[in-house]
Amino acid sequence: TGAKVVHNAPDTSSYINTKSISKSGGISTFRSAVTVNEKAVGAKSSVSCESLMLDDISRSDTIPVMDIRTDKADIGHEAKIGRISDEAVFYLTSRGLDEESAKAMIVRGFADNVSKELPLEYAMEMNNLIGLEMKGSIG
Repeated sequence: TGAKVVHNAPDTSSYINTKSISKSGGISTFRSAVTVNEKAVGAKSSVSCESLMLDDISRSDTIPVMDIRTDKADIGHEAKIGRISDEAVFYLTSRGLDEESAKAMIVRGFADNVSKELPLEYAMEMNNLIGLEMKGSIG
């Protein structure tokens, strides 16, 4: 996935926010390009990339490119890449969930802000798909 933003005018702003989930050896690659030209004084841009890997053979890469041509801009990049925590799964299983349900709950929580932006029918379908994808993914 990727995005490109060009700031050509003063006091412009942009926000790029991505989330990805990889499993079964899946590879997620995010590329972004933010360009702030000389005239874009006061520009603000933030790039955020979050990736969740469900196993040890999946991978996630973030490749940000930032071309800032003025000192009077506020630009930031943040990447969070990780795996499902064994401690979180243990905690949820100690509260009565089986391992599969615990992992599905963690994935749903990770994707929660995405599903909140969807119409109700699509959000319900996304949650059902997460449950189906998590069946048999323990290992």
